[in-house]
Amino acid sequence: MRSSELADHVGVGRATISRQVKRLEGYGLLSRRPDPQDSRGQLLELTAEGMRRLTEAQDARRAWLRAALSSWSDDEVDDLATSLERLNATLDQVTRRT
Repeated sequence: MRSSELADHVGVGRATISRQVKRLEGYGLLSRRPDPQDSRGQLLELTAEGMRRLTEAQDARRAWLRAALSSWSDDEVDDLATSLERLNATLDQVTRRT
């Protein structure tokens, strides 16, 4: 992914994403390589350590959420998931209009 695409996806400006990319690159979590489709651009890739840490963070968030919702019934969790899916779709539509 190019940094401009990442900035759009995250919803921040290119200068902001550039600073963050440099930090992540400095920590060894992200690398850049030339874009074979555009010699002026660079593609960003997670390093093996970046992928490991991302997976670790995702697993921790899932465990935390499972624990937080442990008193909810399966139907209540399903209703929440359906509502969040609808919210995300609506937000995506609104974002694309601006």
